[in-house]
Amino acid sequence: PRFALELARMAARAGVGVCVETCGHCPWEALKAMLPHVRLFLFDFKLADDEAHRRWTGEGNGLILKNLAALSEAGAAIALRCPIIPGVNLSADHFDAIARLAGRLRGIRQIDLEPYHPLGLEKARRLGRRSAFEDDRFLPREAVEAYAGTLREHVDIPVNIS
Repeated sequence: PRFALELARMAARAGVGVCVETCGHCPWEALKAMLPHVRLFLFDFKLADDEAHRRWTGEGNGLILKNLAALSEAGAAIALRCPIIPGVNLSADHFDAIARLAGRLRGIRQIDLEPYHPLGLEKARRLGRRSAFEDDRFLPREAVEAYAGTLREHVDIPVNIS
């Protein structure tokens, strides 16, 4: 966190726009210190259900959601980035949770839906690691479009599919 903070400070002083990508699983103090230097936080939102989040990521989402709310309260600009994974969170319930979250937090500027891709699987295998989700098929954009349309009906911010 100290290195990231100093880098953000230097970049901001030099007139470079700073964007921080985070899963939010860190001490609030680290994010809070970045606030004056960051134009946009790219904040991952994987799962609303704490138990499912723990099952798929190894950690609960309590700290993550707390930090997201704190960033919003502090007036930070946030792009909510949502990896969409079949069999994990490709469901109406998950998209309802995204809509509720975006409606509750004032700092959300956009929602980026990121359909699953297997591009990191080979790297993980070469490193001797096993991924929690090992499907080697890409999730077609079309599988997410209907959910994105419904989400757009419930939020007044841009919803993008990457």
